[in-house]
Amino acid sequence: MEKAVKFEIQIDRVIPDRAALLSGQSMPDDDTLSPLISESVNMALVHCADLLRPAGLTLEIKASDFERIFKGEGMNDPQAPLDLIFRKASSLHLFSVTVGSSVSNHVRSLFSSGDYTTGFFLDAAASFAVDNMTTMLESKFSSDSKAAALSYSPGYCGWDLSGQKRLFTALQPEQIEVFLLDSLLMNPIKSSSGVIVCGEPSIHYFVNNFTFCRSCKHRTCRERIRSLGSV
Repeated sequence: MEKAVKFEIQIDRVIPDRAALLSGQSMPDDDTLSPLISESVNMALVHCADLLRPAGLTLEIKASDFERIFKGEGMNDPQAPLDLIFRKASSLHLFSVTVGSSVSNHVRSLFSSGDYTTGFFLDAAASFAVDNMTTMLESKFSSDSKAAALSYSPGYCGWDLSGQKRLFTALQPEQIEVFLLDSLLMNPIKSSSGVIVCGEPSIHYFVNNFTFCRSCKHRTCRERIRSLGSV
């Protein structure tokens, strides 16, 4: 197995801009925005610049090794799409990214002091930053491999959350101060982990008519697949 690669990303590359942060909350960035919300958004972005500590870790892995990680404790949905997708990949890369714990600590402080609006937007901005880091990794591996690269994480699309255990054992995100709790959540909470699958765009396509799709509140798989162009 290859050696894990640690990396850092400049804060200004992952912080969402004001328009994106508001759009993510289905709010317009125009004159209809109240002064309170406008100022809270501005303050949240200022706090991001001060508090985010972006870091990541990746590890290229063979399909045979990932199969053992993906199997986990045998609790995956028997129809999990990733079980088919990863077998067609040209390369697989475990990953973990985080923006650190300071931002979440400050969100709690804002809530405790009654500044719920700024706390809300700061929390949303930190989530945006984590998503941006994952997207940047997808773009990097897509460019490096000249293939379509998408990330998949335990807890989604039939990959049981217990998959985090073997993923963490293989990748060891503790190197970037990301830890797995007994609840299988990560600490810091503003972190993400999973596998980036590189291959032909068509391998990522699946129809979202699985049993677990009915309870999914996000359906982001549709947008992700469309982002690959024609499949």
